[in-house]
Amino acid sequence: MFYRPFRRYRPGRPQTRRPNHPDRQDHPRADHQTLQPDWKVLRTTIVTQYGDAYADRTITKAKIFYYYSKDWPQFSSALVQYTNNYEYRDSLPLMNMNAKMVLDHSNNPGDLKAAQAWIKYASDKNPSNEEYKATYDALSAKIAGR
Repeated sequence: MFYRPFRRYRPGRPQTRRPNHPDRQDHPRADHQTLQPDWKVLRTTIVTQYGDAYADRTITKAKIFYYYSKDWPQFSSALVQYTNNYEYRDSLPLMNMNAKMVLDHSNNPGDLKAAQAWIKYASDKNPSNEEYKATYDALSAKIAGR
């Protein structure tokens, strides 16, 4: 049987680097890391097509994904807004995870108090869970400034 090794190029085509590849420094989109989304334009575009409630939910979720590990205060405030308005409150592990994210990445007292309210609700619904109690105690200590 005839064996042909894997080729990274098509026969008859030169092996050159693609001139318009985004990884190149001179490519027009090479500075895409420094561009900020225009949230107002996005919001108005979505509102005109789908309505205000859908736009708010979509833009808030997009902010969570965009600001993750780029801008922690913006991420935390978007997470608080999304959790308060759209998350299912009886999903206790999700509330605990979101409260821990706010605990780790925010110093805003409003965000911390919102996360404390989520985890208090979770620990009241499931009083035997030690992880919820530990998260509540850590949030209380951070709010108190200890």
